Amino acid sequence: MKTTLILVIIFTTSLLAQWDKQIIDNSLANAYELDVGDINKDGYLDIIVSGNSADVVCWYEAPAWTKHYIDNNLHTAGGVIAYDIDYDDTLDVLAGSGRSMDDVVWYKGLSWSKNYIDYNLDGTVNFSIGDMDNDGDIDIAAAGARADMIVWYENDNLSWSRKTIATNFDYPRKVKLADINKDDTLDVICTGIDEDAVVWYEGTNWTPNNIDTNLDYAYGLAIADLDFDDTLDVIAAGANDNSIIWYTYFFEGCDIP
Repeated sequence: MKTTLILVIIFTTSLLAQWDKQIIDNSLANAYELDVGDINKDGYLDIIVSGNSADVVCWYEAPAWTKHYIDNNLHTAGGVIAYDIDYDDTLDVLAGSGRSMDDVVWYKGLSWSKNYIDYNLDGTVNFSIGDMDNDGDIDIAAAGARADMIVWYENDNLSWSRKTIATNFDYPRKVKLADINKDDTLDVICTGIDEDAVVWYEGTNWTPNNIDTNLDYAYGLAIADLDFDDTLDVIAAGANDNSIIWYTYFFEGCDIP
């Protein structure tokens, strides 16, 4: 009986992943914060951007990226979020200004009528949205960078009351809402550029809990369960430390691996 051995040699090649760079706008002075959402409900995700030096908030309509102005006179436009604030099934835009005007506003989509939430929060650079008091409607957490304050706005049928979370927090930069301690109430997590800190405040009494008090120029912030242990972790970037840090949260009484 004759046996034939067939040797098959398979050559594999590894292709480098490549990214296609597309310029949406190269003339927006000091393009600052951005968000995405289907503004005009055509099935395409659009891009909402603030131009800090341009004093504008605008949106770019996909897929051709046609530029539309939401506000061309929001001084030192800072944080922006696309969210259906008035529950009419159309995305609105929340935005803040810095330095001299100190405004927190929301614009009704798609008319872009301006509605004031606050006239006096200096340097509103970042927001997070969620039901902070468990009353069934959305509230807003905000970082007032130049005011050295973290605040939240309680929503009562689109009438907004400012409440203080923290004062003398040196230049808060990013703010996130998440239920860190799993008590069914949203907590507030914040980084501070000049505070060099990452802190979470327990809702709704806003007791501060330090995560890190030695992260130089604490800036970027994300919340996720990185290790799939059913507890949220905190990821932060220290600009002057050249570092990205992952913080794992452990409940009292549990074993730390």
